Amino acid sequence: MHEILAEFGWPGWSLVGEDGALAAWVLIQHADLDPALQDRGLALMRGAVAAEDADPGDLAYLIDRVLVRQGIPQVYGTQLRSGPDGEITPATPIEDEANVDERRRAAGLPTLEEYYEEFRRAVAGEPSPAPSASARD
Repeated sequence: MHEILAEFGWPGWSLVGEDGALAAWVLIQHADLDPALQDRGLALMRGAVAAEDADPGDLAYLIDRVLVRQGIPQVYGTQLRSGPDGEITPATPIEDEANVDERRRAAGLPTLEEYYEEFRRAVAGEPSPAPSASARD
């Protein structure tokens, strides 16, 4: 991924299609042991989203992932933890939590409560309901 980012920039929809862009995001999103890769990917993905060549929802997740790694409040509340009692909490506090749903909506994400419910079902091993139409479809 380091070489791809260096040679091509963010592998956006126009370069690799939706599946390829999603795969690149997944690799970088979960590259917690390579902070330099996450930071470089984040910088490039911001530009790709601005150019409408990448998913703003994916960017929201990457922004929060990097902020949580740094111990900084997250913007979109995408990084959650489940305690031993099943209580769901943000991995780090959410910046301006009163307005988080507006930011989530702008990125094409469901409300925070809908996301919490989806997370609860996943932790419990329950199937998710059929996806609804969203800006990410």
